[in-house]
Formats: sequence, C-alpha cells, structure tokens
Amino acid sequence: MATFVRRARACLAAACLALPVLVIAAAPSPAGATEAKETTPATKARRPPTPGQLAARERMKACGAEWRALKEAGKAAGRTWREFSSTCMKQAKR
Repeated sequence: MATFVRRARACLAAACLALPVLVIAAAPSPAGATEAKETTPATKARRPPTPGQLAARERMKACGAEWRALKEAGKAAGRTWREFSSTCMKQAKR
C-alpha cells in the first residue's frame, strides 16, 4: 500500500509540475486573440429571415400583447404563459 501512495504522489507531483508549462504554451498571445476575433464566422453577413420566420415572430408578438392584456385584466385564471402561448400560436396560425 505504501508503494502505491508513493507512486501516486510522484505521479501527481509530475503532473503539477508539467501543468504550468502546458498552460503557458497553450495560452494565445494577445495579438493572436484579436486576429481570431476578426476572422470568426460571426462577422459574416446574416441571411434575412424567411417569410415563415417573420410570420412566426408576428404571431408571437400578437400573442404576447394578448397575454399582457389578459394578465392586466386579471383574466389569466391560473394559466401560464407557456400554456397560453401554445394555444394562441395554434389559433393564430390558422
């Protein structure tokens, strides 16, 4: 058992000594970080939303306005937004 403990400590110590070297070697330079930021795909132009996506957004806005009006009037009757939006979106889609 003592041999296992000594080997484990030696292995752990070797890993701890090697860790800072690996972290320093893997860390990007500040100049490299700015270069990577400029070439990311997020800077590409996005496609415009499809007609279906635009219609879904409008339905969600209309249902949200209806939900806020019901809540202000106190007519939500224990329903949650999730339940209400599901039925509202189905009805608005027709």
